[in-house]
Amino acid sequence: MYRDGYALVFSGGIGSALGLLYWMVAAHSYDPLLLGLNSAMISAMMFLAGVSQLNLASAAVRFLPTAGIATRRFVTTVYMLTLGSAVIVSLIFLAGLGIWTPTLGFLRNIPGFAVAFTVATMAWAAFNLQHSILTGLRRAVWVPVENAAYSLGKLGLVLVFASLFPKWGIFASWTAALALALLPTIAFIFRRLIPRHIQVTGEDIAPPSWSNVTRYVAGDYVGGLCWLAATTLIPIIVLEQAGPAANAYFSLSWVMVAPLYVVSASMGSSLVVSAVYDTAKLKTLSYRMLLQTWFLVIPVALLLIIGAPYVLRVFGGNYSSHGTSVLQLLAFATIPGTVNTLYINLARVQRRMRTVATIFAGQSGLVLGLTWLWVRPYGLPGVGLAWVVSQSVVAAIVVAHALKGIRSAM
Repeated sequence: MYRDGYALVFSGGIGSALGLLYWMVAAHSYDPLLLGLNSAMISAMMFLAGVSQLNLASAAVRFLPTAGIATRRFVTTVYMLTLGSAVIVSLIFLAGLGIWTPTLGFLRNIPGFAVAFTVATMAWAAFNLQHSILTGLRRAVWVPVENAAYSLGKLGLVLVFASLFPKWGIFASWTAALALALLPTIAFIFRRLIPRHIQVTGEDIAPPSWSNVTRYVAGDYVGGLCWLAATTLIPIIVLEQAGPAANAYFSLSWVMVAPLYVVSASMGSSLVVSAVYDTAKLKTLSYRMLLQTWFLVIPVALLLIIGAPYVLRVFGGNYSSHGTSVLQLLAFATIPGTVNTLYINLARVQRRMRTVATIFAGQSGLVLGLTWLWVRPYGLPGVGLAWVVSQSVVAAIVVAHALKGIRSAM
């Protein structure tokens, strides 16, 4: 459990370090207005990719460890469903651009851009799905390798594309680099990892029925969509309410904080994979994993709160002056967020999918609603405050519910 958890955290660390370097290069190579537009495009693409996954990534983590001889069929099915859904979702989004986000209307007007955007959405959906497939196969140690290949490719391409595509080079580099990691990993999964997994698990484990998978996905999908909306639609709201430059300042602050949520999610995924084998140890494993998560998240969050103006200065003076407050608030919000993420993954092990959906919906509804209300009167600090309030309120409810359960058991 610790090995796979820390492998996923290490993967996030690689992506974050190289991602920080990537955005430093982008900030110094592109005007804030262009960076804001490209960032909004990337956020829209990530949101659509997440929608098209149908939350099969979560199902892969939950059911692949016990898939046995059905592993190859399971993996193939989730790939096909994800890619097909990505095409449909992208076409719907592009057809309604004038309704969802008029500022990105150029996606449909520039020849070839719609096709490139659709392909990018498919690739991003498959890329993130692979992280969960590797985790479910209990080979999360390969996730850092895949992430490093992608992050290095993206960093190299943003330098090249700054002169070739001076307006859209950020989005082009972000998506073109996916080919460097996507195709080799698919080949590795099917040729080596799946045969090994089948050999280890063999016929001693009963493969999951698709009815169970469907019920699990249906409940978890609602929650997954809510969290996806909270993390990818905020830049769209900021873009439409405050403009491209403000979105550039917010986006780079979010880049600094997002890895802390990845740490919580990574530890939670490893908990799920390990706990499905022995639910009797769930409380002990959950407690240990919460301590491990706090050990990693809290010190970094405090460093970001204290050093926010100095950290953002690497992107340029404007980013430090406009983004310090929102970065400090976003960093603080990750601390109560660890409690919420752990409780969600505990509920996943127990298949309490209504609880999962409720927690995600509470977080998302609060942060999106408060951001919409506060970004105009309070600026970017209003966005950070929305995250603090949403995470803290939900965490307080979760802790109160957990304590009530402990008292009832006693």
